[in-house]
Amino acid sequence: MKLYIPSLNLSNINSKLINKYLYKQYNINYIFSNSGIFSVKNNKLCKILIKDKPIEKLYIHDILCFIDSSEFIEFSEYYQIPFNHTYEIFQRSHYILRKNALIEFIVDTYNNSVIDAYFIIKNKNDNFQEDIVTFLSDLTFIKNI
Repeated sequence: MKLYIPSLNLSNINSKLINKYLYKQYNINYIFSNSGIFSVKNNKLCKILIKDKPIEKLYIHDILCFIDSSEFIEFSEYYQIPFNHTYEIFQRSHYILRKNALIEFIVDTYNNSVIDAYFIIKNKNDNFQEDIVTFLSDLTFIKNI
């Protein structure tokens, strides 16, 4: 599940400040076309099916959040790239507070600009909310919590 915080200003994310929490980092290769979205992994082209699910509204310490349980499913392998397409490479960075954390903070960048930031919730229980508050407080996104 992804948890988005609409009030989180992407331009305020300072990679130097959060680098000590960096867990892993890798590139994601996408092809966008009229025929759909495709991913390129290990020299294989796969079409992505988006399984949309309802969004849940949630407040964590008076901060509006949205939980999105939608899924990106690699549907089937393709052998031909659609003629009209764009090829984009995104960098995805995962940040965690500690080993075996309940949440991960994900930051996607394109051309050195942050384009998306959200939390991955591994287990939706009461403790994940406190981890989000701790993470945001440590990263000075939220003051005076």
